Amino acid sequence: MTRLGGLIVATALLAGAPARAALVVSGDVILDTATGLEWLNVRLPNGLSYNAIQAGAGGWLAAGWRFATFDELLSLATGNVGATNGGYDGLPFSGLSVGYAGAAEAFVLTMGMNTAFNDSRAVYDIQQFPGLRQITTQGWFTDRDSADVRVGIFDVTAVLEDSYGLYGAPAPLGRWSVEENREDPDRAAPSVSSLLVRGASTQVPEPATVWLIGGALALMAGMRRAVRRGVDVAVGRHALRGPR
Repeated sequence: MTRLGGLIVATALLAGAPARAALVVSGDVILDTATGLEWLNVRLPNGLSYNAIQAGAGGWLAAGWRFATFDELLSLATGNVGATNGGYDGLPFSGLSVGYAGAAEAFVLTMGMNTAFNDSRAVYDIQQFPGLRQITTQGWFTDRDSADVRVGIFDVTAVLEDSYGLYGAPAPLGRWSVEENREDPDRAAPSVSSLLVRGASTQVPEPATVWLIGGALALMAGMRRAVRRGVDVAVGRHALRGPR
């Protein structure tokens, strides 16, 4: 195999390797590269009830968005915050953990911070519990129990400071939950949004893959130029020597 052929094979193998999942932001749309689903920033539908959005409020359903399902949110949480860790045995929750603090904070800042305690960046900032500062992505979703009219609520929270002592553990901390049959679908609250999702309209390549392919193509082009220069030099030498 030539060096050029070996480079092509190596590039193909590396480009085909599984890439780390990432949330890629484009305006108010967030692409989950692990699933190919696009999520709407929760700051937009904040404060509207589940039924209000189903009735057309905001125009999101008409634009191709829909309420997320239990399984989609479970995948989103475990893929981007962390696995269930025994905090709630047998339930789709994580326990409050320092190990999830960084991932939970990054998730909330990416997906939209609709609720907070003592953090003015949120849509709805609750000024209570001095010394506590926590940020949350929280919203309605369509759960699996069609016999129960109540809808589910999804939550990712990062506790940034807690000198108030509400949680009894030193901050930072992080947690997530996907809780079904939680609330009346007509309930509207300034602290709750909706988790709206759609199939990705455009696949965004992983940054690592883009750099890998681009670098490989540049190397291939350089090798081709080197090969051509070698041929040109050889031809020139032959012309100077003349035929034997």
